[in-house]
Amino acid sequence: MAPMPPIAEDEVVGKPMVLPRGPLRIPQKTRRGPMNRPAPPPYVPAPHPSPPLYKEDTMSDSSSTSGFASIKLENYKKWQDESGSDDEGDGRGSKDRQWFGSRLGRWLKFGFLALMAVGIVVGLAVGLTFGLRDKQSSDGSNDTDSSNLYPVGSYSFESTLQNISTACTSRSSTWRCYPYSQGSNATFFWSISRSGSSYNVSSSENPFAPSFSNKTATLLDQGKPTERLSFAFDTSRTIIPSEPITPTNRAAKCTYSSTLFQATIWTRRSGGRELSGIDDLLKRKAGRKFVAWPGDVQVFQMRPYKAGPPNCEDTDGNKITDIQGGYGDCSCEYSSF
Repeated sequence: MAPMPPIAEDEVVGKPMVLPRGPLRIPQKTRRGPMNRPAPPPYVPAPHPSPPLYKEDTMSDSSSTSGFASIKLENYKKWQDESGSDDEGDGRGSKDRQWFGSRLGRWLKFGFLALMAVGIVVGLAVGLTFGLRDKQSSDGSNDTDSSNLYPVGSYSFESTLQNISTACTSRSSTWRCYPYSQGSNATFFWSISRSGSSYNVSSSENPFAPSFSNKTATLLDQGKPTERLSFAFDTSRTIIPSEPITPTNRAAKCTYSSTLFQATIWTRRSGGRELSGIDDLLKRKAGRKFVAWPGDVQVFQMRPYKAGPPNCEDTDGNKITDIQGGYGDCSCEYSSF
């Protein structure tokens, strides 16, 4: 072994030599570089819930087997839905938009069909209204040519003066009945209207008969051969005596207050027998006012003796006191049968 060189204490120790740093070298690519690339990491699929495991069905009953099979199928579908929910999340918005668009289209179609239906109904209603109105106008119909309006209308009621009684006055000439002779014909012109379930009767201007308006008439025996309208009211009756009743032969008039006027109109009877062909009769006379009434009629005017003597006076208004009351009733009876 060779001896180490001696070291002097005052020897200057030299600095160690440091090699200069050179520039970094970039590795050059080689033709076989791609073959030396590291392999990609292995593909690991996203975790999915595994399908549930079910114990094998060992039951021999066919109905039980089918029941378990349906349960398995439902569970499997449920698992598929759960596993596929993540994949369908991206398309949920587009499906919602498609559903809203289809729903809106259905509502638009429904609204269009509803508008068409309303238009058709309105058109039919208007057409039927004007059609029926034109038909009624062409047929000349009015309130007397339809059976459902009978007996509404204007009629002339032909009758005969049957009986006269002057028992309520001391002078028979002060009570008279138009047309003044028994057995003569008398005609009354009345109009029948309906208000709800009741009927009203009004008279035309007639100097030989009382005038009245909207007197309530009662319908009796409805639907029977004896069906009839009846009305009555109290009135005052003024009569021109048929002979002078004053000492000076001045003209005079007598007024009978509290005189009863009563009328009965048969709607299904004529000449005491059941009336037929009412509709045809009224349709033939449609469009005319005061057509002849097809049924029977009876008119009765009566002044009871209890009402006292008549009030008679001359043209100057002077009362005639020698006319006294009688002990019976005065009356005029008309009838068409």
